Amino acid sequence: MSLSAILTEVGIQFTVANPTHIKKVPKRKTDSKDAKWLCTLLLNGLVRPSFMPTAEQRILRDQCRSRLFYTRQQNKMQNRLLKIQESNNIKLRSVISSIKTKSAMSMIRLLAAGVADKDQLLACALGRVKLKKD
Repeated sequence: MSLSAILTEVGIQFTVANPTHIKKVPKRKTDSKDAKWLCTLLLNGLVRPSFMPTAEQRILRDQCRSRLFYTRQQNKMQNRLLKIQESNNIKLRSVISSIKTKSAMSMIRLLAAGVADKDQLLACALGRVKLKKD
């Protein structure tokens, strides 16, 4: 939970200054002078606040970030699986366009179990892959 969310729940009013706006305001030489100057600007209403998302928006953003993270992890594992297969001279991609399909996954499971029989692997073919048995 972020500091802004905690302060909002407690009921403390605060302003998160918009950094692009603050950069355009003339600055002082030290941090303490900068802080005093920003307080003066805030009291006079010259500081433009940044956008602060609501609780629902924060939850949705977190879910979107999690989904993106897990999608990238899934793609990373699929690419790793393809690399391992190709380094072992298993060219599944030349027959199947994506290893996400049921046919590809069942063939990979059989190969992982140590099955090398061509007929058993061909029995896993579904849909358009059946047409490519040759």
